[in-house]
Amino acid sequence: MVDLQPTAELSDIERIAQFIASGGFEVFVHNRGERGEIEEGLASLGEDAKDRRYVLQIFFISDLAEAIGLDQDEDLETAILQFYMVLPFEIDGTATQEAVRMAHLVSKVMPVGHVAVDEMQGVFVLSYRLVMPDREPAPEIIQDVVGMIGFGLAAYGQALDEAGTGRTTAAEFSAGLATHGFDLIAPGTAASRGDG
Repeated sequence: MVDLQPTAELSDIERIAQFIASGGFEVFVHNRGERGEIEEGLASLGEDAKDRRYVLQIFFISDLAEAIGLDQDEDLETAILQFYMVLPFEIDGTATQEAVRMAHLVSKVMPVGHVAVDEMQGVFVLSYRLVMPDREPAPEIIQDVVGMIGFGLAAYGQALDEAGTGRTTAAEFSAGLATHGFDLIAPGTAASRGDG
């Protein structure tokens, strides 16, 4: 858990972790890489009905120009906060196509972020990039982003899990959303091809 300290003593990711922790989330900071050169935050967004924990990885790129290899005189004055999560359930190989369709639909209704399928690993992944033009992370925005990701997972995580195991389809999910006013067409269906 992140200890709240004076911000002058904290690294960028520690300050970001502090913002997230003050929003009621459990957050840890640790170093990765062979020499510990990558500092990362890990925020727990709770568990699903099967007690599988949602853990959000957070990376802060403070100098975008350096990160993408631009000359130092081309200073972009921009930073990126990257949020990334491997969802805590696997996709059955026979359900990959339906999982991709479901990820596409869920991405349309998630408040922030994008859900995709990593076919090599057989998992769903969620990602979101927050661009900060002045390189200064805004506490309220960061808390809102983490909260909206948590909300989206609580609302749609079960549907992703069920599609990944073949227990539901994107078309069924789309029909369920339609009863609540969301008129989305599931990709790969007759309606999406104009056949129906």
